[in-house]
Amino acid sequence: MRYADIGRHAPLFKGYTELRVQENSSRSVNLLNGDVIGNSSGSQAGISARAYSHGAWGFASTPESDEQAIAYCVRRAAGNAQNLGTKAKKKHYQFSARPAQAEHDLGTQSPMPDQKTIIDFARNLDAYCAQKFPKLLSRAINLACADSEKTLLSSDGSQSYSLTPRSVLYVSFTMEHDGQPIDLYSIAGGGKRFGQLFSKPEDLYGRMDELYEKLCKKAEGVYARAGTHEVVLGSDLAGILAH
Repeated sequence: MRYADIGRHAPLFKGYTELRVQENSSRSVNLLNGDVIGNSSGSQAGISARAYSHGAWGFASTPESDEQAIAYCVRRAAGNAQNLGTKAKKKHYQFSARPAQAEHDLGTQSPMPDQKTIIDFARNLDAYCAQKFPKLLSRAINLACADSEKTLLSSDGSQSYSLTPRSVLYVSFTMEHDGQPIDLYSIAGGGKRFGQLFSKPEDLYGRMDELYEKLCKKAEGVYARAGTHEVVLGSDLAGILAH
């Protein structure tokens, strides 16, 4: 939920101060062979304040977000900055005021889905996989949605608001080959709301077919011969190794 009218807390500031209110909301469902083994939703919120005094920065935070907690957090940050600055005896710099306003809402095109929607979506995918790939030893489908909302106020009059959503689908297949389990997984999604990324389960059937095909090829693979050889690496693996 968006934090409204954060500007009313400006009178609490003494010297340069920043106040941030943040709330993280999430929904997730985990299926294993068609059984729901995880089903959760919730939110966490809190505030933090950063103040500058006597050449030093002070910080304070709290999981509460009521009026008293905000006032306490701002005073505590200012006190920490003053104590640190007095002891360290650093040079104090005067910041030039450059007020700015910004709003970045990346979730406006689609609301966060309710719990039933993501459960039905995951079950539809699982039913397709169960029918299409009976040779699988196990199949796991995890679907998670999250929102991160941040509201910022600074003593120079700047305000900003951002909402960053994220929706991720994780699918894992396991099959048995020569008495050994072989597994492979695929991840889809990104920094958008669920409805922006996944309109209907049928759109992902092709991805499930591709994952199963790759798993079958992996099961038929052989171990590399020992020794030093020239190899050709795919971009995904090469990037990880270089990093």
